[in-house]
Amino acid sequence: MILRQRTGFEVGRALMLVDVAIVATAAVLYGPRVGLYCVLGLFDKTLVVGSAVERLHLRKVCTVICSRPHEVERFIVRELNRSATITPGYGAYSGKQVLQVMSALSRHEAMRLRQYVRSLDDHAFMTVVNSSEIIGKGFCGLN
Repeated sequence: MILRQRTGFEVGRALMLVDVAIVATAAVLYGPRVGLYCVLGLFDKTLVVGSAVERLHLRKVCTVICSRPHEVERFIVRELNRSATITPGYGAYSGKQVLQVMSALSRHEAMRLRQYVRSLDDHAFMTVVNSSEIIGKGFCGLN
């Protein structure tokens, strides 16, 4: 992870390079059959480690459309200590003007927001989208 912060090199790829050197040595010492099995295991391990590291930084981008958007905004700001963006929208089905509340949250914060929105408005519409990279104040990607 230190290597990624300083060079931008992904952890999974760095581990793969080290493992390739080990597999090459094992193939020379124990034969090509063992080397091929090691290569298959190496690819599996690289995929698992890469996705596990990616999940550590996974965030949720939540968009809420409900009858009480200002209360949702206050909950996000006061209870979750996050910010939100309010944008006007137009409901194509209902034909009504709506306000959309969008916020980038951790998995736990998104779960709290989901519970709050459900208790606030039974007819609320909420989308939750995974985002692996968010750049800005309060998030790891800030330069």
